[in-house]
Amino acid sequence: MTVRQLEDTLTQKEYLEWCEYASIEPFGLAVQDTFHAHALSMHANMRRDPAVCPEPFKVDDFRLFNEPEEKPAVEPTVDGLTAEQWRQKFALEALAATRSKGATNPN
Repeated sequence: MTVRQLEDTLTQKEYLEWCEYASIEPFGLAVQDTFHAHALSMHANMRRDPAVCPEPFKVDDFRLFNEPEEKPAVEPTVDGLTAEQWRQKFALEALAATRSKGATNPN
């Protein structure tokens, strides 16, 4: 899928949900790098000669990229609102729509 196709199919709400999901459950190159570095450190430690290298290898010895920051210095925004603010806005709009529907239909 191209970026243009993604722009045409991914709504702003879906984009913000993906941003929120990525903050909860990270994915991508940094996570893959950590998994790979862990496997390499295990393999190296299994074949390590304690007489030559007394200290075991660490995952950081094999990581290609630095650990991602916990939170970005500046939280990303779309049209001036953060993902959390958009989530709240959508929730309030849904609540207002539900209440207005209930006011017109007493059942």
